[in-house]
Amino acid sequence: MKILVVEDDYALRVVWEEALADAGYAYTSASNTSEGMRALMTGQFDVVVLDLLLTEGNSLSLTHYISYAMPMVPVIVITGSGFFPNGELGPLAPNVDWLLRKPLPISDFIAMIDHAAHVSVCRKNGQVGSTGAVRSQRA
Repeated sequence: MKILVVEDDYALRVVWEEALADAGYAYTSASNTSEGMRALMTGQFDVVVLDLLLTEGNSLSLTHYISYAMPMVPVIVITGSGFFPNGELGPLAPNVDWLLRKPLPISDFIAMIDHAAHVSVCRKNGQVGSTGAVRSQRA
């Protein structure tokens, strides 16, 4: 599983990178939207994690590119801002699967990555319905 992380806070990005490595994930990280877009255009990812507000703006442009170029890839947006307190991000970025708040315990971060990775596999195998629910396989 390959994860893309776009986070402008260096210290937090390093913590997430170490947690991903410890959990057995391959990752690419970027500190801004330009680096993130370059990574998206040249790499293959199973899950994308985006900080909503970056030093140079926001990551919504990346969500739009992902919805066009890799619509099956789960997108997790993590923010420390008070924007979208009730999930209003949906109409602006309909392909965002989860909006999480900072601070986020590392155990929760990895649990969310594990879940998103599972959803990614299910989407690729056609096991996810239109509501996003994972369909069970019956023998």
